[in-house]
Amino acid sequence: MKGKYIVGILCGCTLFLMTGCGALTEGKAPSENPVEHVSLEEDVQDESAEESEENSAEMDNMNREAMEDFAEADNMNGESVEDAAEENNSDEEIIEKPAVDHDLYEELIGAAERCVREEDLDVLEVYDFSVIIYMGRHSETLGYRIEDIDGDGTQELIFGDNWGDHTVIYDIYTVFEGELVHVLDGWDRNRYYLCENGMIANEGSSGAAHSNYAYFTFDGVELHLAEAVIYDGDKDRENPWFYSAESEYDAEYAEPISAERATEIINQYVYCDRTFIPFVEDN
Repeated sequence: MKGKYIVGILCGCTLFLMTGCGALTEGKAPSENPVEHVSLEEDVQDESAEESEENSAEMDNMNREAMEDFAEADNMNGESVEDAAEENNSDEEIIEKPAVDHDLYEELIGAAERCVREEDLDVLEVYDFSVIIYMGRHSETLGYRIEDIDGDGTQELIFGDNWGDHTVIYDIYTVFEGELVHVLDGWDRNRYYLCENGMIANEGSSGAAHSNYAYFTFDGVELHLAEAVIYDGDKDRENPWFYSAESEYDAEYAEPISAERATEIINQYVYCDRTFIPFVEDN
């Protein structure tokens, strides 16, 4: 009986030992301070993420530097364009027309004043200005003015008078390349007028049967005919009106037009009024 009891105790111990060993074999004892384990694959992914972040940051820095370089180059190009523009402006300033030598004008004005004040007809031969300067010397409005009539930056010298409602031009002078240029010369039956549209008109007559109304552009040096209306009763008494863009007074090859058409063309040109400085006060 005692032996069976001992055998039972030994069997129970053996069973206890086997159960404990199995538990140790199948499981793991918990740790008081567990450490989280990271697999090799996770390590590689983290390293790749870190490298990607570093590469991305590096690329951002490179892109930022490239943009800064581009902006700097753009600024340099802008400065180059501005410099080029300044150089072009400088070139334009260099090739601008020289300032008019008003001493040349003063000489003409002084000669006209002598012609009027001293009734010196010989002055006309020396200076070749209009004979009206002498013939109209008693007019209170006969005189001169200086203005840029074509807007090219060069001022012209004008001799003229006020006839009724219109300003008549007898002489126009300009300066080109330092030389005095006599643009036009008018008289009582060959009168010039400044027009509101910038043109210069001429009214001329060589008799009762022949007259002309011509219109010119001015290029700063000389006149160029734009168109003309011609009255030539000797050529055709029944239809004396003609139109020409070739000649201001010759109707030989001009186009016949009606009187109504002639009036329409003439009325397109409105004359300008001007005030002149008298050659001699209270003459």
